[in-house]
Amino acid sequence: MILAVFFWASSLNANKALVATLSVTEVAGTRFALGALVIWSLVLITRQRVNIRSLDKRILLMGFLEPGLVSVLVIWGVTLTTATHAIILWSMMPIIQPVLGRLVLGEPMSRVVVIASLIALAGSLILVSGSLSSPAASIEGDLLCLAGVLCACLNQLAARRVATGGTSNPFVITAFQLTLALIFILGVMVFIERPDITLDQQGDTAYMLLAYAGLAGSAGPFLLYNYALRHMTVGRISLFIPLTAPIGAAIAWALLGEELQWFEFVGLAVIVTAVFLPLLSEQRRRQARRLA
Repeated sequence: MILAVFFWASSLNANKALVATLSVTEVAGTRFALGALVIWSLVLITRQRVNIRSLDKRILLMGFLEPGLVSVLVIWGVTLTTATHAIILWSMMPIIQPVLGRLVLGEPMSRVVVIASLIALAGSLILVSGSLSSPAASIEGDLLCLAGVLCACLNQLAARRVATGGTSNPFVITAFQLTLALIFILGVMVFIERPDITLDQQGDTAYMLLAYAGLAGSAGPFLLYNYALRHMTVGRISLFIPLTAPIGAAIAWALLGEELQWFEFVGLAVIVTAVFLPLLSEQRRRQARRLA
């Protein structure tokens, strides 16, 4: 999950740079096409069994929600706000997911996860306390990114069901998920946005960013994510999502020149503490069992 989060955080910054010269659907569509091509190639190389009849129908919902709709909302959002703000809003997932996991999936809400979620919320509030003071940010952009986060929460519930159902392996799930997301984006491109296709007019930097966004923003993280969902509850796995904030903010500062204020460093430190709190608590319990 840490590696998946790094890929997502870095690809958000790549998206921010790409939408300066390309449309939202061009960026998202290229990402999904490259990601699907890589995963389907791996499915063929590793000779994974693909049985469409036994495929869980919730994968259709997953492809539509994330990365399909989520990517449109988030990439559109970062055109109206800062990449840092987009990353920060993802830290809201740990507050939402333990409750949804309990209500929808019947997963337990451990005390340490609840405490960590509240700490993550505190860190998020610190981070967004200066939102209105940023000239590059906007309420519209932040709301679009927040809508993307809510869609990602719904997708995680469906993905957890699919991952624990045993009907498909992560390679096949990810391949269909990215393919369906590509179909969704092509539909948006044809019926809604209808952009002027300018891929052939881009320079080498844009091609490199698109390749990275396809591999690190689609193929890599979703494959890792679908593996992780087999072994972790949605409440626990969502605690890793706020790590996009410290990783992504550092990349945004280094590559895009977005400034970080002192309160943002404090908020990032609080979020990192929240993410690793359950891990430290579990380690202490294991040590206590060994001593007993």
